[in-house]
Amino acid sequence: MYDNIFNELPIYRVLNGLNQTQDFRRLSESSVVKADTSQDLQSFVLKLRQAIGRPGVPFSTKIGTHPDFVSLQRGKSQRAAITSVFLDIKGSTQLFEKYDYERAFLMQEAIIQSAIYIIQAFDGHVVRIQGDGIFAVFGRNDYSVENGVLDSLNAASTLLIILESYLSEKFQSNGLKPLRVRVGIDHDKQSLWRHNGIDGCNELSPHGYHVSMASKLQSKANSNSIMIGEHIRELLHLPAELISQKKYTENGREKYDPFVRGDYKMWEFDWNSHASHFSWVTKASGKLLPSLNHAPDFTLHSALLNKDGVLDRKFSSSMEVFKKGNSLKFSIGVLPKNCTVRWYVENRGEEAEAAKCLYYEIPDSRNKTNVERDTAYHGQHFLICKVTYPSGKTIEKRIGVFIGHDWEPGTEREVTETRSSSSYFPTRNSSVLIPQRSF
Repeated sequence: MYDNIFNELPIYRVLNGLNQTQDFRRLSESSVVKADTSQDLQSFVLKLRQAIGRPGVPFSTKIGTHPDFVSLQRGKSQRAAITSVFLDIKGSTQLFEKYDYERAFLMQEAIIQSAIYIIQAFDGHVVRIQGDGIFAVFGRNDYSVENGVLDSLNAASTLLIILESYLSEKFQSNGLKPLRVRVGIDHDKQSLWRHNGIDGCNELSPHGYHVSMASKLQSKANSNSIMIGEHIRELLHLPAELISQKKYTENGREKYDPFVRGDYKMWEFDWNSHASHFSWVTKASGKLLPSLNHAPDFTLHSALLNKDGVLDRKFSSSMEVFKKGNSLKFSIGVLPKNCTVRWYVENRGEEAEAAKCLYYEIPDSRNKTNVERDTAYHGQHFLICKVTYPSGKTIEKRIGVFIGHDWEPGTEREVTETRSSSSYFPTRNSSVLIPQRSF
């Protein structure tokens, strides 16, 4: 259903057309897109949102004023939690060396446009375009803070999949080294939103220590890498295998660079490992590639249940953060006869470790077509399904589940508009949760 939607990205169209015998004007016009037109949204953004399990239109399709602060007047300020993302393109100079300025700009612009698409698909908001870079924020007043943080990581990881894996051969076929990006991400618990500038020349943007840290983290990042601040690690309780200290070599010796400024820690985020659990990518020849077809073997489904145990909605692997006390259902598609099905849970983090609930086979689940689990422990966890076919071949599939801290409307963000009651899920009494059926 979603075959080749990434072919509709501006950067793909430009790379595909560089060596064709179409005139420059047609190539240029074919890359210019409007993110707020229904035709364009249908062609990419809405399809990507559907693929990642996010129905409806994007949260923001305009640059500048964040939708939560449109009523904030000049001279007034507002505090709110926000996750800041700074990214810039590395290697754009080679474009201006190889091509005339118009074509070089076209390729640079196509990457900027593609990045904006992806940011919007994951409900981010573009604050500013800075030449060959973008400043965007994630987080809004009807959304948990942790979901905004995860969206920022997922958007950045998606862009890197497309540039490093999906489009690398396209760059090389045009005699170019693949363009790369550097990304810095940090979270500010109480950023200051205020207009800066003068009448007729001002913008509304967030300000704060960790907003600035995100910019510094971007400058610390290597090509096609993501640097995150300690607040990001803490909020999602990221497991050790997804983060590492930045290394560098000095006088032939390997050293570590653990701090972005003062004693504030920074981490290199392993977007490749993280994205390998996305349900809409596949790994081929060591590379992650978009794979929006149905699985050739079996399909693993996941859904959120409401407080009455009735299906609420489906969700995608590693695409959102759930509250403690939710109930999730996992089911398997049609299988051939005589297959063996086994279900496992792999938990991470201090809370799961304290409960001695790190890894287990789900009791009484052998050869069942579905299982249910409750969310109980902060961090990233996995539901694992192993299917052994009559031939003896075993296929394993995973669905990533992030579980956050408890939060209530109005406590995480001080904003002008309050959250609606439908924007979060009812919390069950955590005392009834049994470790053997919990994440």
